[in-house]
Amino acid sequence: MKQITQFFGILLTGILLWGCSNSDKPALAIHEQQYIQGIELAKNGDFTSAIHSFKTALMEMPGYSPADGSMAIAKDAEAGKLKPQAAMALFRAIDFGNHFDNEKKIRELNLAISIDPNYAPAYNERGIAFFDMGKFRQALSDRNHAIELSPNEPASYYNKALTCEKLEMFEDAIDAYARFIERANPRQKEHVEYARFRIEELEELVLQGRKNT
Repeated sequence: MKQITQFFGILLTGILLWGCSNSDKPALAIHEQQYIQGIELAKNGDFTSAIHSFKTALMEMPGYSPADGSMAIAKDAEAGKLKPQAAMALFRAIDFGNHFDNEKKIRELNLAISIDPNYAPAYNERGIAFFDMGKFRQALSDRNHAIELSPNEPASYYNKALTCEKLEMFEDAIDAYARFIERANPRQKEHVEYARFRIEELEELVLQGRKNT
């Protein structure tokens, strides 16, 4: 089974291309256009309009995870659960991530965290950037911090499981996948299927390792 990507990370692979003329760029679907528009609006602090764009994206493509996650962040900012300047930095970070610039993404996430250090999705996003850079220990630290701040958020457990696999912490990965499945919502069906598949694979791997010791 093909690996399902991390939650809320770079999910526009092959769509946003640097150095291409407008005529060379592939046409974007409506849900992608609305998602990108929402990010631009949120970067500038217009969270209400951003939410509308993300909702439109989700109407066009139900379960579209970038819009779903981004809308949750914008709603938190609008409701005062996230400081506006931190939210704007977080959306700049997401934009840099969509353009494969993880160093700038981390810079903006560091800023967001310094402004509002108790917002779990910021650590989840920074963990994604560290993961994509191959810095798995730092990614795991951010996964764990996100879980401490928001223990019922399924995405952090899924992303932690992927990270534990990279570090060959297979029993921890099994546990994280199981915790993700317990908390997953109906829109995360594909991720749940992949998590169950990986649990079976990893349990066999752990059992084989015990037999060989």
